Amino acid sequence: AAAATASAFAAAQYASQTASRVRTMAQEGPLSMRALAFLSGLAMAVASALDFLNSVLRFSVGRVAVSVFVFSASVVMMALEGRGFVPQFLIRKIQGPLYENAKFLRGVSGRGAFYFFAGLLQFLHWSFLNVISGGVAMFVGSLFVAAGRSAGPKLGALRAAVTDEGQLRSLFAQHDTDGDGFITAEDLERLVGTLELEFNRNECVAAFAAMDGDDDGKVSLEDFRVWWSGAEVGVVDQTMV
Repeated sequence: AAAATASAFAAAQYASQTASRVRTMAQEGPLSMRALAFLSGLAMAVASALDFLNSVLRFSVGRVAVSVFVFSASVVMMALEGRGFVPQFLIRKIQGPLYENAKFLRGVSGRGAFYFFAGLLQFLHWSFLNVISGGVAMFVGSLFVAAGRSAGPKLGALRAAVTDEGQLRSLFAQHDTDGDGFITAEDLERLVGTLELEFNRNECVAAFAAMDGDDDGKVSLEDFRVWWSGAEVGVVDQTMV
C-alpha cells in the first residue's frame, strides 16, 4: 500500500510539473489542441491510477477493468500528442505499433473519437476527479473531431490554390524562414495566410498533421509535395483531417 501511495504521489508531482510547462506554452503563444490533449491524457492517467487502487481495495472487478483501459488510453493520448513533453525515442517506439494496428489514430478526427470514448468511460465513474478529467477529455475529443472535419475542405482549397509545382516550391522556400529545408505549423499558418485562406489555429494544427507523416513537428519540401500531388488523399479521406 505504501509503495502504491508513493507511486501515486510521484505521478501527481509529474502532472503538476507538466501542467506548469503547458501554462508556460500558453503564455508564450496559443495553446494548441495537441498540448491540451496531452495534459488531458496526463490528468486521466493520474485519475485512473488512483481509481484503480481504490477499485482493488474494494474488490470491484468491473471498475478495475475500466480503470486499466482508461489508463492505457491515456498513455496512448500522451504518446500521440506528447511531442515536446516526452522523449522522442519513447514516442516513436509507441507510435509505430499504434499506427500499424489502429490506423484510425493517424487521423485527427479518428483520434478525437477515441479520446471522447475514453473520456466518457472515465466520466461515468462519477467521482469528482473522474468527472473533471473525463469531461475535459470528452471536450478535447470533440475539438479534434470538429477541427478534423472543418480542416478537410480547407485543405482541398489549399491544394487547389497551388497551381503548379513551381509555385509550391516558391511558397515553401518563402516560408522556410530559417532555411533548414522544413516548415513548422507556424510557418504553415503564415503560408495559408499568404494565399488568403482562412484557417483557425486548430485547423492549422490538423492540417499540419496531415502533412507531417512522421510526427516530428516539421514538414519537408518532399512531404509538402507528396501531400499536394494527392498521394495522401486516401489518408485524408480516412479522416486524417
